[in-house]
Amino acid sequence: MTAKAEKLMDAVYACVGACNHCYEACLQEEAIDMLRACIRSNKDCADICTNVLAYKGREEFLDYDLVKLCENSCQACAKDCEEHEDMEHCQKCAKACNDCAEACHDYINA
Repeated sequence: MTAKAEKLMDAVYACVGACNHCYEACLQEEAIDMLRACIRSNKDCADICTNVLAYKGREEFLDYDLVKLCENSCQACAKDCEEHEDMEHCQKCAKACNDCAEACHDYINA
């Protein structure tokens, strides 16, 4: 696996973990109604990132459109999580999503 693919997979893996953690933590919050968009974004982003991870070791088959979809999903999830400044899990998720979006961008444009 090339260095750029390894960087991508590491970021995607971290993003899946952060999104799943944020998803579960949001479900435990009392103000769940204000977190609906965040919860949905967490789940969507984790699912798309998981699809990218399925290509680990098969870089020659990794579709740039899938990586672009992952980048867009990560950006949307980060935006939703950033709105919840008082929730540490959302802020950690936003960082992981932004890092993943950057790795996706670098992979596509390298």
